Amino acid sequence: MAPKDKQGFYAALDISGIIATYGVFLIAGGAWGAMKTGAMHALYGGLAGGALIFFCYFLTSFTSDRKCVAAGVHLDLLLAAVFTVVFGLQSYKAYGVPAKMDRFPLFVILGLGSICHIGAMMLKKPRKDDK
Repeated sequence: MAPKDKQGFYAALDISGIIATYGVFLIAGGAWGAMKTGAMHALYGGLAGGALIFFCYFLTSFTSDRKCVAAGVHLDLLLAAVFTVVFGLQSYKAYGVPAKMDRFPLFVILGLGSICHIGAMMLKKPRKDDK
């Protein structure tokens, strides 16, 4: 479990919990984008991204094989990096364009959330002294 100095909600979350939270975040972002702009492709993208992340969650939580867990974690990190780049590019394209300004906050929030997810996963990386 977590060392004594790292108590609290974050310390109690295991890696699969962080991955599941990110999947819910992507689905919620897609739903918010669909409600705010009326673009159903935002919802479809959120559902697809969330489904991919939940596949990573499945690999990390319901299997005991170390290789499957490692594959799930690394696939999750790869997808989060791709999502960060995509949301960053979409933010850049939407900034300053009046017709796309309704999407700009959504892309910024999703991009920052993806960066925070990568950071949280890196903080949970096992260290040599934790083994």
